[in-house]
Amino acid sequence: MQIIKKDLKQGIMVLKITNLEDFWYLSYIIRPGDKLKTSMSRKVKLDKGNEKSQNTIRNFTGTIIVEKVDYEPDKQDLRINGIITEAPEDIPKSYQGVSLENNSVFTLQKDNFLSYEMKNIEKLSKGDNKNILIVAMDRKEASFALLRNNSYEYLFDLEGEVQNKREPDKNIKGEFYDEIIKLINLYNGKYSPATIIIASPAFWKEEIAKFLKNEGVNKKVIFATCNNTGRNGINEVLKRPEVGKALEMKNVVRENEIIDELFLEISKDRNFVYGLKDVKEASESGNIKELIVTEKMIKKYIQNNKFLEIEDIMKLADDSKSEIHIISEKNDESKRVDGLGGIAGITRYKIRGE
Repeated sequence: MQIIKKDLKQGIMVLKITNLEDFWYLSYIIRPGDKLKTSMSRKVKLDKGNEKSQNTIRNFTGTIIVEKVDYEPDKQDLRINGIITEAPEDIPKSYQGVSLENNSVFTLQKDNFLSYEMKNIEKLSKGDNKNILIVAMDRKEASFALLRNNSYEYLFDLEGEVQNKREPDKNIKGEFYDEIIKLINLYNGKYSPATIIIASPAFWKEEIAKFLKNEGVNKKVIFATCNNTGRNGINEVLKRPEVGKALEMKNVVRENEIIDELFLEISKDRNFVYGLKDVKEASESGNIKELIVTEKMIKKYIQNNKFLEIEDIMKLADDSKSEIHIISEKNDESKRVDGLGGIAGITRYKIRGE
């Protein structure tokens, strides 16, 4: 994300999308009621006197009042719909869809930018969204995932053959390691991760280290320990202390930490609250220290035209200097919070009656 212009007194920011990760953040920063100015297009009719009118595509710069924001992770754009308020005279002030893509420049105007929104924009503008490749392996399986700012993308599961006693001379292990190295090199070239974490139980990671020949890859690799492969192995790696430093800038790690902290408070019957009604009451009294909302709940409330209920709570939390965490739907740990109603908080003090 590039900040081209910033005028917070007027609630205006001019931004440029520079990374695919920007879309996820913008899908929660751009909200109904905001004004968005950018280039857009629509079909218009050309009147040629006696000839039949023809349709043509008209490109123009206009402003809409946002009504709906759609983001699908598999698509490389952000779709925004709303009513045109400013446009050339020949463009009707009607419903308009806008597609923001990589390198799109747009002006976003709000009543005010919340502090957590500004933190995310500033962080993205500094390029803190470098990818991390994770490999969780054992002697017969290897799982690959790409860790991004907001979540991880599960890439591939590789299965190797187990040594057959009837064919003791067959180099099964070497072939399996070669396949792992090929995939590491492939994903390194495709995603340019800042770090590559290879984790395994016992000595398997040390074994594969002998097969690493790419100097550019070797400089990125750190080793960790895990007991599983698959999604369980990837989640396990994220919590390992030896990779904490490499992952400290990654939101998914912080997400998991804050979820663990919430459930610790619940298990000890201390400072916690969950459910829309109780979280709102705690926000109104300034008692929320950490506000936790899942992406799934936000989507649900947007679809049901009830997002203002969530937004009001976030504004209250922001006013009381709370930390706000939106938990990605791709993060498996988000299901734990969804089980509490999709919204929860770590409070500053225990609420009586709990």
